[in-house]
Amino acid sequence: MNPLLEEIKKEVDQEGEKVVRDFQEKIIGLRTNRPEPRLVEFLLVECYGQKIPLRELSSINIKMPNQLIIQVWDRNILPAIEEAIKKSSLNLNPQKEENLIRLVFPPLSKERREELRKILERMEEEAKIVLRNLRKEIKKKAEELAREGKISEDENFAFKEKLQKIIDKFSQEIEERKKIKEEEIMNQ
Repeated sequence: MNPLLEEIKKEVDQEGEKVVRDFQEKIIGLRTNRPEPRLVEFLLVECYGQKIPLRELSSINIKMPNQLIIQVWDRNILPAIEEAIKKSSLNLNPQKEENLIRLVFPPLSKERREELRKILERMEEEAKIVLRNLRKEIKKKAEELAREGKISEDENFAFKEKLQKIIDKFSQEIEERKKIKEEEIMNQ
C-alpha cells in the first residue's frame, strides 16, 4: 500500500478505536440492577477549585448485591460528592453516613428498562454517525491525493473498499457492545 494511504489508514484505526472506546465509556453510565464501581468512578466532583473524578477522591466497593459504598478520604467533600451523584443521570439517592456514601440500587421498572434501551439505541446511533463522518472525511483525503497525482485511481478505489471494511468492523464492535449492555438492562 502507498505510504500516504498507510498513514491515513493508521489515522482511521486510531479514530475508530477512540469512537468505540468513547461509546463503551458512555454506556457504562447506563445503570442496571447490578451495582458496579464503574458507574460512578468517572463522575466529576467539583472540589478544591476543580472537577475531579470520584475515583481519585474515594474508594468504591460493592456491598451486598444492590449497594455501592463510597469511602471518602476527605469528609469535607462529602456534600460535593453527594451533589455530583444527585446531578448525574443515575437516578440514585445517596445516603451519607460519617465519611461514606451508600448508594442503594432499587430494581428497575419495566418502563425504566425500556427507557434505558432507547437511550442505548440513541447512543449507538450517535457513535455510528461519528464513524460515518470519519469515513466521509477520510474519503475526501484519499480523493484529494488522487487529484494531486500522489496516488493512482486504482489505489484510491482499493483504499475506499478497505476503508469501508474498517468502518464496518468498528460499527460491528459498537453493535456487539450495545447488545451486551441491552441484555444487562433488559434481563436483570
